[in-house]
Order: sequence, then C-alpha cells, then structure tokens
Amino acid sequence: HALLLTLREILWEKEKRANIGLSGQLSEGLIYAQDPGYTPVDQVVLGEHGITVIGDPEGFLEVDDGTAVVSCAPAVLVKQIVTDLAQPSIMIVDRVSREDSKTLWLDPDSPRVRQYVDELYDVLPFHGEQEFFGDLAIYSRQQKVTNRLLELGASAQDLEEKT
Repeated sequence: HALLLTLREILWEKEKRANIGLSGQLSEGLIYAQDPGYTPVDQVVLGEHGITVIGDPEGFLEVDDGTAVVSCAPAVLVKQIVTDLAQPSIMIVDRVSREDSKTLWLDPDSPRVRQYVDELYDVLPFHGEQEFFGDLAIYSRQQKVTNRLLELGASAQDLEEKT
C-alpha cells in the first residue's frame, strides 16, 4: 500500500509541474483498493492513509483510460479484465510473459493480453524488491495511443488529471 501512496505523490507532483489546473482529485485520495481479504480494521487503517476499500467488482468498474492500475500476484484475471475495460495510462502488474507457462497462474497471459501490451504500451522495469512484489513491470501507455484517445473525444485535462 505504500507503493500506492508513493505513486499518488509522484503523479500529483507531475500534475503540479505540468501546471494543468490542479483538480485536487489526487490529493483527495482517489486510490481504491479491492481485496476480499480486507477486514474492517484494514479498511479503517487504509482509509486513514487515503485509500478507499471497495468491494468486488467495484474496483474493476472504476478503471478507465486515465487510471493507474497496480496489481501484485492477484487471485483473479486482473490483466484479462482490465484490458477488456479500458486502456489505463499506467499498469504496474505481473510481467506479461512471452510464452505460455507450464505452471498454473492465477492471472495468466493470453495471446490477446500479449498483443494488447505490445501494441499499446512501453514496458519499463520495476525496481522494487522482488521478494515482496514478485516479477512486476510498469506498462506505460504509448503517447500515440493517448493522442488517438484524445482524437476520439477524451479531453486532455481528463487524461492528465488521472495520470
């Protein structure tokens, strides 16, 4: 969860530096966490740090083209679901493998997910502790894709406020 708070701070600073009309949305804590294992105590503690716990499938329903999605070792098909819903600006997820695994994974990579990230995203290394985060990668939506979304009707401010 510290990763989420750090990501929010980085994105808020980016928004301030870009001088794009501070919406205040990032500072108000638009961080949602979805995990059926959260207890009422977890919800209170996370809430004190600006993270709103929401139920399944509400987290997926909040995903749009301006979202940053963070998922570590999920027990559901996060990449499959997210890529069906939107083209998030950032995805920090288990690295998309280039081939089918012989191991049973809870969030396997389909040919469609591979094609999706190949065509729409640049991949960056995640320099977190692999012991705690696993083999994550950062997928940043390519600028040409963002430009195309803008042509299709999303406003620049809507996309920038959320990235």
